[in-house]
Amino acid sequence: MTCSRVIGLSRAFMTAGASRVMVSLWQVPDDSTGELMQHFYRDRQRPQGKTQDAQALRSAMLETMKSYPEPLNWAPFLIMGSDRR
Repeated sequence: MTCSRVIGLSRAFMTAGASRVMVSLWQVPDDSTGELMQHFYRDRQRPQGKTQDAQALRSAMLETMKSYPEPLNWAPFLIMGSDRR
């Protein structure tokens, strides 16, 4: 998927009401993505006031790097939108 398509798809979700969208800039393996998402959602749900999405994604990337050190597995993810709630 090209960068313009990623932006276009993200914009479509945000126009439909999403405040934030997590996207991947390229296709990633299922195993590493599954691990990254587990870390991401676990960190977001911590009882200390719910971690912001960008911070949770960064933390998830750092944790995933331990098992999957190649950037192919964790680097393409980004969050578009605002963490303001």
